[in-house]
Amino acid sequence: MIKNRIITFFFAFMLAACAYAQHEPWGYGFTAAADEVFNTEIRFVLPDNKTELRPLSVGISGAFLTQEILNGYFAFRGFSGPKQSAPYPIRAYVEWVSFVDKKRYGIWLNFPTNLDFLTDEDSYISGCGKGWQMRRILNFGVAPGGYIETYIGTGCEADRVILNRNIASEVQTEYDKTVPLVDQYGINEFHEKHKEFFIKYTIPYWRFQLEQPPIATSRRNNNQSQ
Repeated sequence: MIKNRIITFFFAFMLAACAYAQHEPWGYGFTAAADEVFNTEIRFVLPDNKTELRPLSVGISGAFLTQEILNGYFAFRGFSGPKQSAPYPIRAYVEWVSFVDKKRYGIWLNFPTNLDFLTDEDSYISGCGKGWQMRRILNFGVAPGGYIETYIGTGCEADRVILNRNIASEVQTEYDKTVPLVDQYGINEFHEKHKEFFIKYTIPYWRFQLEQPPIATSRRNNNQSQ
């Protein structure tokens, strides 16, 4: 009886391992525009709707480039996490701290069922060099005001596909209740460093709205008043 159970467990384990092996490794990235942020959590939910994958790659991302902000130039550059061998996720919880806003944001995001097809490395990148091929990765791009774009792509804008765009909600951790957020992550130091900019200028929140063009696929000169 025990022997049969061991054999059954072994075959179940092998089947599970084979199921995971059928999936190509996939990658993800996190970046920000017009802000410096601290990505505090990314939690992926796998197709069984139970298993959660929590990569350890979190940290500061984005670039608060004042001249680009004044010129109305917004782009996602950023951080790419390690490859994941698990099945493609069906949704994810993304949380980050915005240094500009002095707020922590969090949101659940759903992914399309053809996520594996969208990241197919056999897709040619037509606008970024003849014959160049590489696997697209899942990206989260954020901006002030809790704005977030989820897109598939590479460093080339011509190869990016927008999955969804949302405005995240402000969230609070238990630690935030005891230690003010501005005293965490170097937020106070960030505002001291850019004090003159914040005195003279305002952040163009109007640009980071759902009715505006996506940042990931359209670099626009938005130096205009609203």
